[in-house]
Amino acid sequence: MQILFDRVTQFLETPSILPKVIIIYGPTACGKTTLSIELAKHLNTEIIGADSRQIYRYLNIGTGKVTEPEKQGVPHHMIDIIDPNQEYSVGAYQKAVLPIIDKLHEEKKIPILCGGTGLYLDAVAFHFDIPASLPDWEYRDELEKLRLEKGNEYLWDLLNAIDPEYASELHYNNHRYVARALEVIRKTGTSKKLMKTKKELLYDILFLTPYDGDRANLYEGINARIEGMYEQ
Repeated sequence: MQILFDRVTQFLETPSILPKVIIIYGPTACGKTTLSIELAKHLNTEIIGADSRQIYRYLNIGTGKVTEPEKQGVPHHMIDIIDPNQEYSVGAYQKAVLPIIDKLHEEKKIPILCGGTGLYLDAVAFHFDIPASLPDWEYRDELEKLRLEKGNEYLWDLLNAIDPEYASELHYNNHRYVARALEVIRKTGTSKKLMKTKKELLYDILFLTPYDGDRANLYEGINARIEGMYEQ
């Protein structure tokens, strides 16, 4: 932990023409929440969640959502913002988060983004230009029916046949992203990979992760978390 804090000190002491933001990332149960809260207390700042499941109200147990006692009084944003029956997108996340970051900067605070949804983090860090695309529910239902009948790999094979470059970035079990990529191509004729373009960077960013690469230790943490979820 001290090594990470030393990196933060060096980052903040290094001059930059861009306002500074800290991003805490890593796999589930690696200690992101603990690090973010300790760092937020140290810097007297606030935390912006970057988790595509923790945005939903009521989904508290399975998502590992931070509890009020765990927050230790640190303000958190972008958690419990919509109901489970509502749609949300990375574009909506980006649009909501940028003003929060601006407000914290106005208050002379260093925003901390913390979460495991890489697409959310990338949308902010690299300032992607994300075009709006309305969902095609009929086609989504058709793809879901195919997936249930023939499996996740079948859906991935469909994507790989028409967009192998983007398919190579997705695991076949990440079926929601695979289906979305198929939907985008169907509607626009363009790969989802090509639809998000980087704009001029807005922030000077420090990327931090508490994950040290010890997979055995990580799995122990995941198992302990799941047991705790069952107890809840």
